[in-house]
Amino acid sequence: MQKGRRRIDITGMTFAKWEVLRYLPDRKPGSFYDCQCLCGAVREINGIKLRQGMNPPCECDPSKNLVGNQYGLLTVIAKDERENGQQFWLCRCRCGTETVVSRDNLESGNSQSCNRYKHKKKYAKSA
Repeated sequence: MQKGRRRIDITGMTFAKWEVLRYLPDRKPGSFYDCQCLCGAVREINGIKLRQGMNPPCECDPSKNLVGNQYGLLTVIAKDERENGQQFWLCRCRCGTETVVSRDNLESGNSQSCNRYKHKKKYAKSA
């Protein structure tokens, strides 16, 4: 926190579906809080963003489930559990190959097929 600025204590308040449980003093920069969603999930959220109404989505939000969505030639078939905080999804390419892709790469369009399909397509053009 910057010198001369006082932290606004929002512990116990509710913002959308997030209840603020406790202040996290060791987080920098900004004021972060442990917050609990109505579904029970707990997450660290920036206090300023909460107060400004920029509440992050929770895993319970149906828009977070990509199963059945299609991105290029990839169809999402299941969530792949990883421990690094990034969301990964198991996808099946049109050619039948299964591959694991991050949510970011799916939604940005960086991943639209499996590497096998790209490899086949590259050599089909050169033949």
